[in-house]
Amino acid sequence: MSMALYKAGGRTRQVVNLASETAGTAAYTITATTAEPSAATDGYKVLNNGQRFLHVVSDWTSPQDGTSTATLQLWAYHTFSGKWGRLQLFNASAADGTNKSITIVNAATAAAGSGTYGAFEIAGIERIAVQCTVMTKGSATNILVYLGANSY
Repeated sequence: MSMALYKAGGRTRQVVNLASETAGTAAYTITATTAEPSAATDGYKVLNNGQRFLHVVSDWTSPQDGTSTATLQLWAYHTFSGKWGRLQLFNASAADGTNKSITIVNAATAAAGSGTYGAFEIAGIERIAVQCTVMTKGSATNILVYLGANSY
């Protein structure tokens, strides 16, 4: 008699790393501005489409002199359209009802080891990608971006 090994398919309470099963593995090491995602295989798959929240941590990899800045744009993909789109949030303060793109700014005052953290609802999104739209390097070498997801 054989027993099948059960693997949790969709829902996870703990945040799981989208880039690797190994904790602490960065999804991106960014050294310069990057292009928008375009291929259906760009970015990282959201586990079995059952995840509700995306967790993003970005951090400089070396101490810097206060002149380094970076802006990251989050992108989402759905197979129903075969297109990537900017991940956006409802902007309650906008009088015209427009949404606001999710960008993460790594300030020039952030030291290595003091990452910027954000959590965003992504229910139904199939893939996630990160684009660096601004990169000004002073003494910093690059930015590491970690992507995780969970259901609760």
